[in-house]
Order: sequence, then C-alpha cells, then structure tokens
Amino acid sequence: MPINSRQSGQALLLVVVMMGGVLFLVTAVAGLLTYYQVEHAQDSGNSTIAIFAADAGLERALYYYFYEYTPDQCDGFPCELVTADPISPVVFTSGVSATSTITIPPQESLNEPVSLLGSGVDAGSRTVRALEMSLTQGGR
Repeated sequence: MPINSRQSGQALLLVVVMMGGVLFLVTAVAGLLTYYQVEHAQDSGNSTIAIFAADAGLERALYYYFYEYTPDQCDGFPCELVTADPISPVVFTSGVSATSTITIPPQESLNEPVSLLGSGVDAGSRTVRALEMSLTQGGR
C-alpha cells in the first residue's frame, strides 16, 4: 500500500503546531512565575521599610508611656491613646510614616498588660507592618 505524501505532510504540520503551542504555554508560565518573583523581591524591600517604621512607632509609644503619660489621663477607666491624641505620629522625610497606639487597662486590674502597638507604612502606602508589645503594670 503506497503512502500518500499529502497525508504525511499534514501530520507533520499538526505535530509542529502542537509542539509550538506547548512551547508557547511553557514560556508564558515561566514568564509569569518570573514576574511574581520580581514583584515579591520589590515588596520585600517595602516590607523592610515598613518594619523599621513600625519599630519607630513602637519606640515612640514606649517613650510616651514612660515619660509623658500620667495615669489621671484615663480617670481609672480603660483607655486607648491613639495617634493624634495625644501621641503624635512619626513622619520621615521620605514619606514613610509610623503610628502608635497604647491601650491601658484600669489601674485596679494589675493582671492585664498594657498593650503598645506601632504600625509602619512605606512611602507608596502599599505595605503596612505592625509590631506589638505588652507590658505588665507591676513595674510602673
């Protein structure tokens, strides 16, 4: 039985097109994965900036708690001292900012810790990181 040359050419063309499609698909997936890795590398830099800003906010909260806070500000009730009143935010010249929050339980409940929270935002406001610290009231 003779082989028809037209049919064998169509099969070869079909195989070449299918292999090209598979190669294109593999290349597209590899490119997408590379894009995500580059994006992640950029975000790790912003994350580092936000972590250091959060540390500055936490240190601002510690300074306020130990040097500026007086217990009569809360009148014996649980109070939350937020950024604008009276703790001022930390703003850097690069546009990075940090806020501080102190949550103080009533004086009668010495078992509950004082909660200090510092949160930092990178200059593009894409990445936010927070650090929290708890202090027992026995040392105050």
